[in-house]
Amino acid sequence: MFLLSIHFAILILILATLNFVGVNILQGKDRFWLPPIVLWLFLFFLFIVIRQFNLDDQQTQQTIYELRAGRDPAQDAYTAKQLEANGERYGAFSRRMIHLLGVQAILAALSQLWGYQHTGERYYRSALLTFLALAFIYAVVALLVI
Repeated sequence: MFLLSIHFAILILILATLNFVGVNILQGKDRFWLPPIVLWLFLFFLFIVIRQFNLDDQQTQQTIYELRAGRDPAQDAYTAKQLEANGERYGAFSRRMIHLLGVQAILAALSQLWGYQHTGERYYRSALLTFLALAFIYAVVALLVI
């Protein structure tokens, strides 16, 4: 849950810096394409893996709570409160990662547009459309769900 302790604006600045540095370090036609897509895929897989660990941890804690419930009312109340706090923290982490994925999709779309303008390659156009679709899905999810 380290990502929850960092301010969101700083995380966006880190993402933008990584994208900018990645595009400027690489040479050749793929330099606008490779860093933003790899970064988006990294964030996506990180989200999936950590979310699964969180769900497994939450299920384990819930099972332990159910096995011990009824022995000590004070301990039951404390454990229930801890389970609720953990659920809220896991939800906050999921929201933070969805926002980071959305911001990275927007940054990647900008990078693909930049690459398409500089090179005119077709794969930049298709990547641009893909990331515009991902950014649109993020906007819809962010407005309706989060």
